Amino acid sequence: MELPAVFFPRLSGLRITNVLARGATVRVHAETSSAAVRCPDCATLSRRVHSRYERRLLDGAVAGRETVLHLRVRRFFCTFIGCVRRIFAEQIDGLTVRHGRYSELARRILKAVAWSRTPRTRPFRPRLLPAHAGVVPRRRCNTRL
Repeated sequence: MELPAVFFPRLSGLRITNVLARGATVRVHAETSSAAVRCPDCATLSRRVHSRYERRLLDGAVAGRETVLHLRVRRFFCTFIGCVRRIFAEQIDGLTVRHGRYSELARRILKAVAWSRTPRTRPFRPRLLPAHAGVVPRRRCNTRL
């Protein structure tokens, strides 16, 4: 088993191209390896790539360091004539959501923290947070989770 697969098991469907550790941050550069992606509206399989771009997502901490994922994702043309969506961006299951800036793991951690910190709610329960919950919330992030 490769070392990146040990530290980043939720990135198993991606090809990790580079891992950089600078200061308190770990930057993971990855890209998808699938040949075709389904349109989110009509579920037609598409192989026609429109363009590529880089997405940055905050992820759960690794060894107490903030982790930022630099994902190279593709936009595809929908090949079904009756579909209203002509171009769509691929999403990685269990990792990204549309317009998301946090991975699903970071989103769960931040929601648990936000839920525990709101007034008149249940008392704080640290068992909701994983052991590697070193996610640093941005200002007013709980309104966008």
